Amino acid sequence: MRFTLESYDFNGSALNAEELKKKFPKRLTAMEWDEKLIRVPVDEFSWVIRFPEEMKFNEGRLPEFEVLDDAKQKHDWLTRALQPCFHYSQAVHSAVLAIHKPPVGYQYRIKWYVPEGAKSPKAAPGPEVAKSMQFADMLLESLNMRKPEEELPELIAKAKRVLEEFLAEVVKHLAAKLNDKVNARELDVSYMIYDEGTGEEPAKLRVVACAGKFSGSFWSFSLEVGDGNAGRAFKSGVVRWYDRSKEDFKDQAYVGISGQVPHEFLCSIPFKVDAPASMDFGVLNIGTFSPIQASQLKSLKKDSEMKWLMQQAYERVLDKLLKICDISFEAEAALPPKEQG
Repeated sequence: MRFTLESYDFNGSALNAEELKKKFPKRLTAMEWDEKLIRVPVDEFSWVIRFPEEMKFNEGRLPEFEVLDDAKQKHDWLTRALQPCFHYSQAVHSAVLAIHKPPVGYQYRIKWYVPEGAKSPKAAPGPEVAKSMQFADMLLESLNMRKPEEELPELIAKAKRVLEEFLAEVVKHLAAKLNDKVNARELDVSYMIYDEGTGEEPAKLRVVACAGKFSGSFWSFSLEVGDGNAGRAFKSGVVRWYDRSKEDFKDQAYVGISGQVPHEFLCSIPFKVDAPASMDFGVLNIGTFSPIQASQLKSLKKDSEMKWLMQQAYERVLDKLLKICDISFEAEAALPPKEQG
């Protein structure tokens, strides 16, 4: 029996060193890799990784292949013996590994140096950027003090009340606009902040405050930058909408919460302030698990409604959270992000 598994890993790699630094802030080597563990005997093992054309590898730093043992250490002899089974094609930007009866119990790794990419003319981070980092640290530190079944730490409790007030305003607006009853209990809202992580662990977005019927399952939720609806919104600085009713799964960059059914509809709004410096303040999510409320939330995608939603998000959530954390800066313009379907 022969079969092929085509896997779409949207955040599988960074296109350049700048992206890699954001994904793995503390990784010393600008290198990424993917691994496959062979657990049971197979006759033929074929693996192809197709890289985007934007990734221009240097001639002396093409993708490489190696075998790791169960201690995750390089197995030198097997790596040398199986080297003829590996090939990288510059013409089709693909790394190909094809092994007849591969030894069982080993990790097969394809690794590559991430290209530097175009040099950015960005100025060095100034004191305003340090304030955005301070904002994130305060929320994360308070979140780490949270213990299940106990009262929320003071800062997180205040952040939750801010989200509840924002959600109430959205419900009030939808009810008046649609002339229909909106069940506030079926809506949820969460706020995620960027956490650098440590060592080889990738940077993540972590939920620091949430409210709504199912928000109890949100507290331990996190995403790698670029993964999921919120991860893509943060990485691109663009508002993203997830609609479960759409059939094109490539456009549905959604990562579910463990033990929870998927959202029917979800909007992720990145908080990005471009002046006086480029600063990221996390992502605000508003969504529902109910098909009825999903149709109501979809009405916010209209241009006029988007403008209203962005204004509410920045004024009722970001501004209030900054004041709670006693963070201030002189911004020439706090521009809401663009929309992406």
